[in-house]
Amino acid sequence: MLKFLIALLAFSVFLPGGFSQISAETKKDYAGADTCMTCHEEKYKSYSQTAHGIETDIRAPAAKQTCETCHGAGLSHAEKGGGRGVGDVIPLSVGSRTPVEKINATCMQCHASGRRALWAGSMHQMRGLACTNCHNPHGGLPNNLARPTEVEVCTQCHKQIKAMLQLPSHHPVREGKLNCSDCHNPHGTATEKLISANYVNEKCYECHA
Repeated sequence: MLKFLIALLAFSVFLPGGFSQISAETKKDYAGADTCMTCHEEKYKSYSQTAHGIETDIRAPAAKQTCETCHGAGLSHAEKGGGRGVGDVIPLSVGSRTPVEKINATCMQCHASGRRALWAGSMHQMRGLACTNCHNPHGGLPNNLARPTEVEVCTQCHKQIKAMLQLPSHHPVREGKLNCSDCHNPHGTATEKLISANYVNEKCYECHA
């Protein structure tokens, strides 16, 4: 067991975002989570209750530089008294001064595989959406959504679809029996309309066969 843990630790330094990525020179610019908490206690508490806050998961920010894994080294921000735009800390919320490309690159350091593998070049990426338009890692909601339900997230933009769901004949989305992601992958697909199947009819036949 001990040999396995040693091997796992050795392997982790070569993972994207692993310990080898942070030099001793860079580490001196980090403030540490305790410093962040002095001003951002509620944000830290909400983050701690998500998958990002699991210290025993080597993939999680909590196992690396906690808050500063995503927001960048914050010592300069703290020493200058904090505040919006102070120091080199990277704000990631919607409406922040951080370019969408940088927000998404921060998230994609860890979230670039699986259902997100085709994000680059996808419809939502090309339309300039930030990950934080749909997700809030501090929100405490399932899948770190920015709204209480998936449908509410999607219909922020897809107003026509929201209207169609009110028609007498509709998929049971508003009844909670179906979610947008049951048919679509918002992070990108090789098919039209972000359909999560090889072609439209294949997706329909999953239920209507």
